[in-house]
Amino acid sequence: MSEDLINKILELVKSGRGDAGRLNHIVEMLRRGSPLYSSDQKYIEALLGDAKSNSDQTPKAVEPQNTEQSDLREKLARGEITIEEYDILTELRKKRSSQRLSWRKNKTLSLILSLAPGIVGLQGLGYFQLRKYRQGIEVLAVSIIAIVLFFAIPVMDRSDESILPSVAALRSILVVIWLSILGWQFYDTKKLFEEAITDRRDRSYKSRQLRSIGRKYCLAMGGLGILALLGITYTRIF
Repeated sequence: MSEDLINKILELVKSGRGDAGRLNHIVEMLRRGSPLYSSDQKYIEALLGDAKSNSDQTPKAVEPQNTEQSDLREKLARGEITIEEYDILTELRKKRSSQRLSWRKNKTLSLILSLAPGIVGLQGLGYFQLRKYRQGIEVLAVSIIAIVLFFAIPVMDRSDESILPSVAALRSILVVIWLSILGWQFYDTKKLFEEAITDRRDRSYKSRQLRSIGRKYCLAMGGLGILALLGITYTRIF
């Protein structure tokens, strides 16, 4: 076993991987039969693992997680990070990978939450799955305001000289607003999930502009809806 390990370490030295001085020292310790320090063992394991992954990988497709781990091994081999830092970063990578897998499984659920309840008036629930509570509350509030207005419009006191559109026209406007917010928040939820999984922000200028306009539009409609509700309440009381 030790001879096999020694040969592998010598191959690392020949290929220029790792610190040649440290590797030669480890070889001498193995030949003397001396036990290796745990830090030396991890150092060798990291180098051998990196060499194996490089020989197995093809240039066409490399998994992002394997690439990240290979980068850590390279940094360890060059002495840019310590063994302790390598262990910490490896553990963080595993946790992040696990979280990404969990988020991928939850993506469908989140999109269903942003669409299905929205059809009956409860929009924005998909944001809560992403822990975007403020955005979720904003969209949900606007959605509820639109529903309340939809049923409150017919009770307005309207005179024959009223300049307001008919009840049917006002309701049609509300439906258009409601559908536009439904479509926007579904699209925004999908983009937020993609950003969370890939750790990359949406770089498309048009997409970012659309999402920004959608948020402002949603808030503006919420403000107008509140004013409309106050107006309806005023006409009913006075």
